[in-house]
Amino acid sequence: MKQLKKNYDVAVVGGGLTGLASAIAAAKTGLETIHLSPDAPPDRRTSALMMPSVRYLMHAGLIEAPQAIGHPLTQIRIIDSTNRLLRAPETLFDAQEAGLAAFGWNFANSQLTENFKRASQSLGNLTTSPSTLAALTANGRLSYPRAL
Repeated sequence: MKQLKKNYDVAVVGGGLTGLASAIAAAKTGLETIHLSPDAPPDRRTSALMMPSVRYLMHAGLIEAPQAIGHPLTQIRIIDSTNRLLRAPETLFDAQEAGLAAFGWNFANSQLTENFKRASQSLGNLTTSPSTLAALTANGRLSYPRAL
Protein backbone atom coordinates (compact mmCIF):
# COMPACT_ATOMS: atom_id res chain seq x y z
CA MET A 1 0.00 0.00 0.00
CA LYS A 2 1.20 3.50 -0.78
CA GLN A 3 1.65 6.13 1.88
CA LEU A 4 0.58 9.73 1.35
CA LYS A 5 3.62 12.01 1.27
CA LYS A 6 1.76 14.99 2.71
CA ASN A 7 -1.62 16.06 3.94
CA TYR A 8 -4.17 17.24 1.43
CA ASP A 9 -7.26 19.36 1.93
CA VAL A 10 -9.09 17.71 -0.97
CA ALA A 11 -8.90 14.34 -2.66
CA VAL A 12 -10.59 14.06 -6.04
CA VAL A 13 -11.15 10.49 -7.14
CA GLY A 14 -11.61 9.80 -10.85
CA GLY A 15 -9.50 10.26 -13.90
CA GLY A 16 -12.15 11.41 -16.34
CA LEU A 17 -12.86 14.94 -17.47
CA THR A 18 -15.10 15.67 -14.50
CA GLY A 19 -12.48 14.48 -12.01
CA LEU A 20 -9.74 16.49 -13.68
CA ALA A 21 -11.88 19.65 -13.87
CA SER A 22 -12.91 19.21 -10.22
CA ALA A 23 -9.30 18.81 -9.09
CA ILE A 24 -8.30 21.96 -10.97
CA ALA A 25 -11.23 23.91 -9.51
CA ALA A 26 -10.33 22.80 -5.96
CA ALA A 27 -6.66 23.68 -6.43
CA LYS A 28 -7.54 27.10 -7.86
CA THR A 29 -9.23 27.94 -4.55
CA GLY A 30 -5.85 27.47 -2.85
CA LEU A 31 -6.56 24.06 -1.32
CA GLU A 32 -3.84 21.39 -1.34
CA THR A 33 -5.38 18.89 -3.74
CA ILE A 34 -4.57 15.34 -4.76
CA HIS A 35 -6.17 13.96 -7.90
CA LEU A 36 -6.33 10.16 -8.00
CA SER A 37 -6.38 9.30 -11.66
CA PRO A 38 -5.59 5.68 -12.54
CA ASP A 39 -4.16 5.11 -15.99
CA ALA A 40 -6.80 4.53 -18.65
CA PRO A 41 -6.89 4.16 -22.42
CA PRO A 42 -7.40 7.32 -24.49
CA ASP A 43 -10.99 8.59 -24.47
CA ARG A 44 -12.13 8.69 -28.09
CA ARG A 45 -15.65 9.91 -27.29
CA THR A 46 -17.01 13.43 -27.58
CA SER A 47 -18.92 15.60 -25.10
CA ALA A 48 -21.80 17.83 -26.13
CA LEU A 49 -21.83 20.71 -23.65
CA MET A 50 -24.52 23.35 -23.41
CA MET A 51 -23.48 27.01 -23.17
CA PRO A 52 -23.50 27.33 -19.35
CA SER A 53 -20.91 24.53 -19.17
CA VAL A 54 -18.87 26.06 -22.01
CA ARG A 55 -18.90 29.46 -20.27
CA TYR A 56 -17.74 27.81 -17.04
CA LEU A 57 -14.82 26.11 -18.82
CA MET A 58 -13.84 29.43 -20.40
CA HIS A 59 -14.11 31.31 -17.09
CA ALA A 60 -12.06 28.61 -15.35
CA GLY A 61 -9.33 28.91 -17.99
CA LEU A 62 -9.81 25.35 -19.19
CA ILE A 63 -10.62 26.35 -22.76
CA GLU A 64 -9.93 29.66 -24.50
CA ALA A 65 -12.13 29.67 -27.57
CA PRO A 66 -14.65 26.89 -28.19
CA GLN A 67 -14.43 27.35 -31.96
CA ALA A 68 -10.72 26.48 -31.85
CA ILE A 69 -11.34 22.95 -30.54
CA GLY A 70 -15.04 22.18 -30.99
CA HIS A 71 -18.03 22.19 -33.28
CA PRO A 72 -21.10 24.32 -32.59
CA LEU A 73 -24.39 22.63 -31.73
CA THR A 74 -26.70 24.64 -33.94
CA GLN A 75 -29.60 22.20 -33.99
CA ILE A 76 -31.18 19.77 -31.55
CA ARG A 77 -33.46 17.02 -32.78
CA ILE A 78 -35.95 15.37 -30.40
CA ILE A 79 -37.22 11.95 -31.45
CA ASP A 80 -39.85 9.93 -29.59
CA SER A 81 -38.50 6.39 -29.80
CA THR A 82 -41.15 4.79 -27.62
CA ASN A 83 -43.34 1.98 -28.92
CA ARG A 84 -46.57 3.78 -28.08
CA LEU A 85 -49.34 3.86 -30.65
CA LEU A 86 -49.47 7.66 -30.52
CA ARG A 87 -45.97 9.11 -30.57
CA ALA A 88 -44.82 12.70 -30.42
CA PRO A 89 -43.68 14.05 -33.78
CA GLU A 90 -39.99 14.53 -34.44
CA THR A 91 -39.00 18.09 -33.56
CA LEU A 92 -36.00 20.08 -34.72
CA PHE A 93 -34.86 23.11 -32.75
CA ASP A 94 -32.58 25.61 -34.48
CA ALA A 95 -30.36 27.92 -32.44
CA GLN A 96 -30.91 30.82 -34.83
CA GLU A 97 -34.66 30.66 -34.19
CA ALA A 98 -33.87 31.29 -30.52
CA GLY A 99 -31.50 34.14 -31.40
CA LEU A 100 -28.41 32.06 -30.55
CA ALA A 101 -25.33 31.26 -32.56
CA ALA A 102 -25.28 27.79 -30.94
CA PHE A 103 -26.96 25.86 -28.13
CA GLY A 104 -23.52 24.64 -27.07
CA TRP A 105 -20.43 22.93 -28.42
CA ASN A 106 -19.31 19.38 -29.14
CA PHE A 107 -15.72 18.65 -28.11
CA ALA A 108 -13.44 15.66 -28.54
CA ASN A 109 -12.77 14.39 -25.02
CA SER A 110 -9.09 13.90 -25.91
CA GLN A 111 -8.81 17.62 -26.77
CA LEU A 112 -10.54 18.66 -23.54
CA THR A 113 -8.25 16.35 -21.55
CA GLU A 114 -5.18 17.89 -23.20
CA ASN A 115 -6.42 21.42 -22.40
CA PHE A 116 -7.28 20.51 -18.79
CA LYS A 117 -3.88 18.86 -18.22
CA ARG A 118 -2.13 21.90 -19.63
CA ALA A 119 -4.09 24.13 -17.21
CA SER A 120 -3.24 21.85 -14.27
CA GLN A 121 0.52 22.10 -14.82
CA SER A 122 0.65 25.65 -13.48
CA LEU A 123 -0.92 24.68 -10.15
CA GLY A 124 1.77 23.89 -7.58
CA ASN A 125 -0.82 22.75 -5.03
CA LEU A 126 -2.27 20.06 -7.32
CA THR A 127 -0.72 16.61 -7.19
CA THR A 128 -1.86 13.92 -9.61
CA SER A 129 -1.35 10.27 -8.74
CA PRO A 130 -2.12 7.19 -10.86
CA SER A 131 -3.17 5.43 -7.64
CA THR A 132 -6.65 4.34 -6.72
CA LEU A 133 -8.27 5.40 -3.47
CA ALA A 134 -8.04 1.84 -2.16
CA ALA A 135 -4.26 1.85 -2.69
CA LEU A 136 -3.56 4.95 -0.57
CA THR A 137 -3.22 5.13 3.19
CA ALA A 138 -2.11 7.72 5.74
CA ASN A 139 -0.65 6.14 8.88
CA GLY A 140 -2.20 2.84 7.84
CA ARG A 141 -5.65 4.31 7.17
CA LEU A 142 -7.38 7.15 5.38
CA SER A 143 -8.47 9.98 7.61
CA TYR A 144 -11.07 12.67 7.15
CA PRO A 145 -10.09 15.48 9.53
CA ARG A 146 -12.77 17.99 8.53
CA ALA A 147 -15.65 18.51 6.22
CA LEU A 148 -15.63 21.37 3.75
